[in-house]
This record gives sequence, structure tokens and C-alpha cells, in this order.
Amino acid sequence: MKLNGKKFSNENAIFGPVVIKRGEEFFPFYAEPCWDYVEFDEACPRPVPPVSGWNASTGRKEADPKSKIHQEALKLWAAKRWGYYVLKSLAPTKLELEGVSLDDFDSLGKVDEAMKYDKEKNPDGLSEYEFLEVMTLVDEANLLDADKLEENKKSFLDLMANPAASS
Repeated sequence: MKLNGKKFSNENAIFGPVVIKRGEEFFPFYAEPCWDYVEFDEACPRPVPPVSGWNASTGRKEADPKSKIHQEALKLWAAKRWGYYVLKSLAPTKLELEGVSLDDFDSLGKVDEAMKYDKEKNPDGLSEYEFLEVMTLVDEANLLDADKLEENKKSFLDLMANPAASS
């Protein structure tokens, strides 16, 4: 895509870092937008509600989106989709999680469990606060809020007012 003759590039869309320190070591987290869900949607299509009984008023069988089985399947699908979003966004960090991988779509619903501290299951995990900071970074990379829009507008207008400064 081009805008005013310039290529609209996604190459520099990396946010962060959120830096977590353990002992004398620093662990920087970076995030980028999750550009699409094509791969996920092909591997994990959204669950379709089961067909329930006959609807006399329409003369057809009807889907039952409130079915308990469908609701559970939808919850699991949403957790996997969220895990995909998080791991794709954190790709610049080169994060490795025990038992969770983009290569195993069934594992994606366990991203938060694999990242958060748990004395028994994950003693090397992030504290609740650290986890929330990393998730804020992921959201920041994927959201365009009013503050970002205003900052972009101000930078652009400053550049237009003083084009020599960009050289």
C-alpha cells in the first residue's frame, strides 16, 4: 500500500520494551501488532452452535448458541485465539513457553498459565503485575487509541511546519 507515493511499511511497528529484572539480568519484552488471524482461523475455526429442535414458527431446525456444549467450545476457542494474539504479538521477544507453541494450536489456551508465576507449576513465571505490564504492551502494539493518534498528528504537523528538521 502507498500513501502520497510513500510505501506504507509495517517494518518499524515494534513497541516496548517492558523490562523485567531478575537478579543482575534484564529481560526486555517487545511487541508488534498481530497482523492477521488467517493461520489461526484455518487451524481453529470458530465453533458452530449445534442444531437444536424444530422451530414451529419458522418451519426449520434452529441453531442453539446458548447450548452448554457450544458455550464451552466457544470459551476454549476464545482462549486459544487470545493465546495466538499474545504469542504473535510477542514474536520480537522470541519468548519460549513451556508446553505452549504457535506450532501446537491446542496449547494456545494455556498462554497465561505458562507465563504467570505459580509456586508449584511455574516458579520461573511472571508476577501478576509483571504479566499485566506485558499484556498492556501487547495491547498497546495492537490498539490505536486517542493518545497515539494525537501524538502521531502532532509529530506530523511539527514535521510539516519544519521540514528541514527531518533531513
